[in-house]
Amino acid sequence: MQQKDWLSAEEVAKKIKVSAMTIKRNCQTYSSFLKFQQGEKNKYLIHQESIPVFQFIAKMRNKRYYQLYSKKNSRGNTLKKTIHLF
Repeated sequence: MQQKDWLSAEEVAKKIKVSAMTIKRNCQTYSSFLKFQQGEKNKYLIHQESIPVFQFIAKMRNKRYYQLYSKKNSRGNTLKKTIHLF
């Protein structure tokens, strides 16, 4: 693991143009789609390959609607997570 591949939530927030709290909340909400580590004192380290996912979330949030699909459950059904923002 190279240190330069990991960014703080604050660094990612500046790149995406959202708050650091939004980045941390997205880490919890979409953890199956993101590569991150949560350390002491609520410190988040986010891998650079997750930045496009954050960009996608921000873009869809700006459109006020988005939908992400998660993995299949034990019955083979695709679980769908949909959020409508009004």
